Amino acid sequence: MPQSAALRSGELLLVLELDHRDIGRVEDRIKARHPEVAVLGTDAAGTTPFP
Repeated sequence: MPQSAALRSGELLLVLELDHRDIGRVEDRIKARHPEVAVLGTDAAGTTPFP
């Protein structure tokens, strides 16, 4: 599982559940404070990243 390997190597994975209207504001805030972070966006299907 790619998420497990990333966590073992010291990377941090955040999974957030937000109201649709808040997504842009939260992404902008993360990018402004941590430009090194990759914001991957939303999953339109709504599937969870972990089984």
